[in-house]
Amino acid sequence: MRTFASKFFVLLFLAINLRGSLGYIFRFGDPATSPTYSDRPMIFFIIWNILTWLMLILVVLKARKISIKYLAIYSVSVIFSLICLSQTESFYVLGAARGIILNGFLFLCLYSNGSWIKISHINKAIEFMAAFGLVFLFYQIYQYHYFGVLPAHSHVNQSIRYGSFYDDSLVLGILLPMFAGYFFNKYQKLFSSLLTAVVVCIVAILTGSITAIGIIFLYVAWNFRKRYGLLLFFFCAGLVLSIYFKDQINNLWSFKSGSIAGHLEGLEPFIDLGVLTLVGFQPTGKFAETGYLSFLYNFGMPILIIVLAFHLKVLFACRAILLEGTSSREMRVFTGAAQGLTISVLLANFNLPPIVYPPVYLMVVIFSAIVIKRSTNIRLAKNTEIEIKAT
Repeated sequence: MRTFASKFFVLLFLAINLRGSLGYIFRFGDPATSPTYSDRPMIFFIIWNILTWLMLILVVLKARKISIKYLAIYSVSVIFSLICLSQTESFYVLGAARGIILNGFLFLCLYSNGSWIKISHINKAIEFMAAFGLVFLFYQIYQYHYFGVLPAHSHVNQSIRYGSFYDDSLVLGILLPMFAGYFFNKYQKLFSSLLTAVVVCIVAILTGSITAIGIIFLYVAWNFRKRYGLLLFFFCAGLVLSIYFKDQINNLWSFKSGSIAGHLEGLEPFIDLGVLTLVGFQPTGKFAETGYLSFLYNFGMPILIIVLAFHLKVLFACRAILLEGTSSREMRVFTGAAQGLTISVLLANFNLPPIVYPPVYLMVVIFSAIVIKRSTNIRLAKNTEIEIKAT
């Protein structure tokens, strides 16, 4: 029964992630940002809600206990989210508030009762998504070059942005370090590491997102920080390619100037923030492209601090698992993916609002609950061992 529940959960996980491929195939999206697309029909959102609720129902059915510590933190998050929901009309801000409530609940249940999920099942799902993602990416490139089919967020003769099966270049860009972290930890030989770096960097460039490109280059460099030969080669290759594609980079920067200006506009409300807004009791209802600013403007410092502390907690948990000699190979590989995803989201929030990009934070809370619980078990085991030796 446990194996069936784990497999069903991972199937739902895959379905939620692969749903975007239907948007590309049937040309469903936002016509304002994707000129060749038509508005998503209601069935598109119904499918998302059904899959999400099935996942939540399964998690609740498997729940047997609850963590008091994280219940208290979640309660605080719910309170400030409800305050925001009661005073805001912005579509994106409302989405962020619902995201905090939904994803927080999922984290709470999985952290308290997540042992039934088999890491090997999630690892297989990550590998499937990586393989299918590359195939779908080639399919999109083929469709564009031979039939002129534009992916989402693309404009003819201006910017072609590939999002693979997500059909959203920003979502793909944010999740790339997750895939990179997984394969960096599974295949650690020189050629394998270099191949992984080359593939994810090429895919990042194909997203056409400056943020995604910056994040993946920083993440790869961070992974090579102790492998000086690879790090030097990576920087030299990046420098040579930057010089060779100088004109294309300038054109991309020029095209992005409007978007960059829009991101900078998100700083304007910061000057006029009052005390009530800072403490979370008077949301501005203003959506900023910068994730951290959106949290601050609409949920106040309490939620912003919780979000930052949460991600840092995950990073420390990942470090503990990766340094622990008794951790299984499949757990270490999974932890590499969780670490890459967490670093990416932390960086992305400086320029993007990942909380409103499904399924980014859905994956964040699933991965985070597992690694935090695992690191907690490691710490408790060590403390027990010390106590036994002391007696």
